Amino acid sequence: MIRTPLRPLARILRARANGENPSEIEAENRRQRHEQMRDRARNRAESRLLVLGLCFFAAFGAIGLRMGAIAATEPEEPRTAAVGKTVLAAEDFTVVRGGRAVVRAAGVALGEGERLAIVGRSGSGKTTLARALVGLVPARGTVRLAGKAVAPASAELRRAVAMVFQDPSTSFDPRHSVLRIVTEPLFRSGLDAAARRERARQALAQVGLEDVLDRKPHAFSGGQRQRIAIARALIADPRVLIADEAVSALDAALRADVVRLLDGLARERGIALIFIAHDLALVRTLADRIVVMDDGAIVEDARREDLFAAPRHPASRALIAAAAEQAAPHG
Repeated sequence: MIRTPLRPLARILRARANGENPSEIEAENRRQRHEQMRDRARNRAESRLLVLGLCFFAAFGAIGLRMGAIAATEPEEPRTAAVGKTVLAAEDFTVVRGGRAVVRAAGVALGEGERLAIVGRSGSGKTTLARALVGLVPARGTVRLAGKAVAPASAELRRAVAMVFQDPSTSFDPRHSVLRIVTEPLFRSGLDAAARRERARQALAQVGLEDVLDRKPHAFSGGQRQRIAIARALIADPRVLIADEAVSALDAALRADVVRLLDGLARERGIALIFIAHDLALVRTLADRIVVMDDGAIVEDARREDLFAAPRHPASRALIAAAAEQAAPHG
């Protein structure tokens, strides 16, 4: 049995009593019901848009607060370095692993004193490219130091380019003392033992560690081991320092300290810095220029402010959106 709502039925009965056409009354009732349903749907849509807008502004507000907190721990000097002539360039770099190109025809150039960030999702090829630059993985392509072509795994390249890894303990022999670990780059330098010890003492003092030469790596915290790794990387006076996710395993306070240390030492020594990272808030406080990698290829290369203001590639936009979602308050 079909039930007619009471109020429309009452109107129909009144219409008949008054000699009006019930069909016209029913049509008017349907029109009013449709308008009410349309108004309710519009109100729901507007409410959803309002909620989405509030979430959007909350997310980007949280990113701003986070960037402000990181920036507050940094020196107050301008973040953009004075970039000189090209000190390191990789041209048409390709790395093949298991029959698949994990880095595809990548090209990157770094100026003297420049801070370059290479970012990308996991598996994008950023760490492989960095390791290829210092000859740790075989690659096809050309490397130039100050315009001069050098072999990717040559001693000249290893002297000019140093690397700090994400987990320093994986590159430390636990049986060796800090002295031996830090002075490894000097073993073929011609310096005697006393000179190497003094260089190690000075390098460790620069990263805030004193009287630690004869201790073993296990005696130190994660942040201290990363400082030891930085001292080892800088002891041979490289022209380029590559930090491969060097602070991602540290807590927020230690991360800010190590970033400030890396940046300060690079500026003081005039070293160009390549920072491999996925933390865009950190990258925004540190980098002059940002390279975005996706599926083994470089898909965007832009100045820091240009990338954040108007990212061109979908991979860049996805990284910024993911950072916004991660920074947004939950719960």
